[in-house]
Amino acid sequence: MVNNLSIVDFVTYLPPELVSKVENLVFILKAIGVIFIGYIIFLVVKGILSVIRGRKIDKIYKKVHEIEKKLDKVLEGKKHKEDVSKEIHKKTKKDRTEKKKK
Repeated sequence: MVNNLSIVDFVTYLPPELVSKVENLVFILKAIGVIFIGYIIFLVVKGILSVIRGRKIDKIYKKVHEIEKKLDKVLEGKKHKEDVSKEIHKKTKKDRTEKKKK
């Protein structure tokens, strides 16, 4: 029959060499746990910062898109003005050549 032994009783009956090896193993596992928790915290912070960065990039993209639309409107108006001025220039040039021919 198995007697119910507590952990303290179990450790006290172990040889000292085995206890020191178990203590080293426990220490290593604690260190790995601390490193793992630190890594999880790092990943959470990195995720939060990437979300913030993504939002900023989206805002910048929207502003650039608005600027492009406005610039297209301005350039379209300028192009229209240039086309009109070219047509006027062509007409006056034709008039000059016609006057010279007469």
